[in-house]
Amino acid sequence: MKKSELRQIIREEVSKILYEMPLITKKGKVAYADNKPLKTTGIEELNKNLILYHEKQGNWIVPKDTIWLWFVDNEKYIDKLNAGEYDFVLFPRRTMYNAFTVSPITDVWKLSKARGKKEVLGIINAYIYKNELIIAMMSVRGPWQGNRINSLMIDSLKDSFSDKTLAFEDPTADGWAFIEKYAPYAKVYDGGQIVQ
Repeated sequence: MKKSELRQIIREEVSKILYEMPLITKKGKVAYADNKPLKTTGIEELNKNLILYHEKQGNWIVPKDTIWLWFVDNEKYIDKLNAGEYDFVLFPRRTMYNAFTVSPITDVWKLSKARGKKEVLGIINAYIYKNELIIAMMSVRGPWQGNRINSLMIDSLKDSFSDKTLAFEDPTADGWAFIEKYAPYAKVYDGGQIVQ
């Protein structure tokens, strides 16, 4: 084997290790995972771009079986989150004082003061109830919409909780459109009642 061939093999192996998480970029309206269109990228290639938090025990802040999932554009986000340089991006909470002025699905991007939020491209808040994985809120940052990010996040949740049935809670008009395309079979709760 020639030295140049060996160097090429080493380069390829090192690049696999260094670039385990694809860098998510955008040209125009099209998002790419490295150089591959995000729409044609499988979830197995993007698992490292997804940060999953499942509260299994419950505590005084987070109820048992609450799930958060973030889709991030690069691995530095996770390092900075672990180092305390970035914060978790969360949907703003509605209270009796702001119930009519807060729209969590859009305000997560507009009002959040979380450090590093520009590197978060999508977010889902869900929970497990009995045998169901219920999607309570999902949102993709405006410029990144239309690139299958919601679908990829839910694919990941379905893989992680494969023993649960997928359901949605109180969808918006955009949420209904997504459900009809992605999961027309899914159960939908609206105001606590099953509507689908």
